[in-house]
Amino acid sequence: MYFIVLAAMMNTTSPAPPLPLPSVVASYKTLKDCRAELITIGKYKGFELVRHPLLGNAVVRQYGDEGLTLIFCARDMRSV
Repeated sequence: MYFIVLAAMMNTTSPAPPLPLPSVVASYKTLKDCRAELITIGKYKGFELVRHPLLGNAVVRQYGDEGLTLIFCARDMRSV
């Protein structure tokens, strides 16, 4: 089982409220299905499909200099 995970990252020097933890938005039986969904999301305006060195295929949405949203696939280790 694979999950699409949504995470937010902020780039700020001032004290800010804590960011929400990454959250699972969808689940897929195979990594291929999960990656296919990432490709679909990457086609939306403002989203960009990238190859992240740590996460593999990912989708990024930049919010100026303030931060970004990162969407990626993760394996459900509970099913291993």
